Amino acid sequence: MALMASASSSWSQTIQQSDSSAVINQMNAVFHLFTHPDLTAFKDISTEKIYCIICFDKADLSEQPYMLDRKDFFLNYLKMISGSESFLRAKQSNKKVLIKEDDHRSDITILFTTYTRNELAPGHEGGQMGFYFKKVNGIYKFSGVETIP
Repeated sequence: MALMASASSSWSQTIQQSDSSAVINQMNAVFHLFTHPDLTAFKDISTEKIYCIICFDKADLSEQPYMLDRKDFFLNYLKMISGSESFLRAKQSNKKVLIKEDDHRSDITILFTTYTRNELAPGHEGGQMGFYFKKVNGIYKFSGVETIP
């Protein structure tokens, strides 16, 4: 599934078209490598540390919570995430929002709507799956994943 690029803004912070396109291209690579795992290629498109709150069963109260080494993430969690309902729905989602961040984990986050309001249950707010991208040496690299809520 190829994603279309579009400029987006959040909280009055505009994402440049070139950055939006670069992140969308990397997101397509992430979708591909999650479903066709290749550690060497994954190293090329990801940061050394990956933020993954959904990879932990309990609260991580460490100094850098929910951060995994790239290889640990790839070997131990990628298959679980790529087979999850949230991931499968994110891949098919037509609703995405790009958010400009200024965080140690992400410069741009893509949120895919995985469930709309009331879809799971009456009154449920819906759900999203977020993918983090950090700019490293001029290239956006995959740096994390989460689900909301």
